[in-house]
Amino acid sequence: MPDTQKTLAAMALALNNPPCEQHPTVGVTGDEEAGFLILELDQATSESADEGLKQGMFMLLALTLDLWRRNEYAFAALNAALGPADFDAVDPAYAARISLHNQGLHSYENPKVGQTDWRSRAVMADEIVHRMLHFTEAPHRRYLQAATAKANLLTVLAEECGHLSELTRIVSGDMHAHGGDASQS
Repeated sequence: MPDTQKTLAAMALALNNPPCEQHPTVGVTGDEEAGFLILELDQATSESADEGLKQGMFMLLALTLDLWRRNEYAFAALNAALGPADFDAVDPAYAARISLHNQGLHSYENPKVGQTDWRSRAVMADEIVHRMLHFTEAPHRRYLQAATAKANLLTVLAEECGHLSELTRIVSGDMHAHGGDASQS
């Protein structure tokens, strides 16, 4: 059975400061090779006899890398639309925070395939997500609460339950995350 925790962490982290996929890494043969995540996934699933699991893991990696690619396209479009002057006007502390987070994540990488401590990198990424939510979730929650206050929540809930049957969890009280606040994302 492959180390699925390590492999899933590698794929999930491709969304937030992905590993240096474009940089050469040291493969199992000692030669420099490209495709860091592909090599890690090959190594993590090499002893698995379950071909279905291998295909599933590669499917997840493909989807994750596709999201990464779309993120890069979105950044390029924003950069072109806003121009360098608007990017230069970004909050310096915010930029420094992102830079430090990126350096921290990259510090776990080992160019030798199979030697990266993916669990520790995942723990740091989790800490970063919660840190960044501190800056984004509070105002987001306030905006949603203000907008929600203008709507008839029961009418919207009844309509949405007709389309999303799992929303009945709100009515039944079978919720655990976020304390059941409908205005939270």
